[in-house]
Amino acid sequence: MDTKADQASLPEFRAHFHDGKTFDIAAGNSLIAEKRARARHPGGYVKKVKLVREKQNVSAPPSRRAEQ
Repeated sequence: MDTKADQASLPEFRAHFHDGKTFDIAAGNSLIAEKRARARHPGGYVKKVKLVREKQNVSAPPSRRAEQ
């Protein structure tokens, strides 16, 4: 059902569980991501689901980037 090409175009969500585990999941929305995370970690309680932003090229904290 889910192909790699389909998952590449979907946004990525990070599901955090109360026991400290996290999973990064490509899904159409946060509810689907939560459902998939629960399937990967049965019996765990989802604490929060957040959208993963694209990573920036960060070499130094913002306050030091201006000084360089």
